[in-house]
Amino acid sequence: MATICVASLIYLILTWMIKDRYYQLMFTIVPIWALVGVAWNIFSGYSGLLSFGHAAFFGIGAYTVALLMVFFNISPWFGLIATYYPFQPYIGIEFVIIMYTGVLLGGMGSVYGAFLGGVTIGLVQQLSTLVLPHQLQNTAIFVVFLLILLFRPQGLFGKSVDRV
Repeated sequence: MATICVASLIYLILTWMIKDRYYQLMFTIVPIWALVGVAWNIFSGYSGLLSFGHAAFFGIGAYTVALLMVFFNISPWFGLIATYYPFQPYIGIEFVIIMYTGVLLGGMGSVYGAFLGGVTIGLVQQLSTLVLPHQLQNTAIFVVFLLILLFRPQGLFGKSVDRV
């Protein structure tokens, strides 16, 4: 980890020291595309699934930056500062927990089950807004989760495994 930090710091210093705009652009774009390639390799290479989600979000972000630059003259660096400022380590943890609940609800190892688990959670969450106050909406999700796991511990589409 220390080697990666030192290499990143050296790379950052080199990027600031170079005055030629072309080389600054190359020093900026090459790591971005390398990260996209590594993410795609990890997702597709290890899981064997084909996903264009990484490319879609990358393209949406690039298109948004270009539109903001052309029409409103907002620097792309402003977006970096705007995303850095409000970040806190616990932001989004409830969404991660709900997502994990959906995967377990559908059954581990079943893509269709994970999808159905997510749809079930969405339906429960929308219906709970009609009956429960805002503070108890996640409680309804976990009550349904516990009921399904009580009657079907492997999830909706999971396969039951005999113990050895």
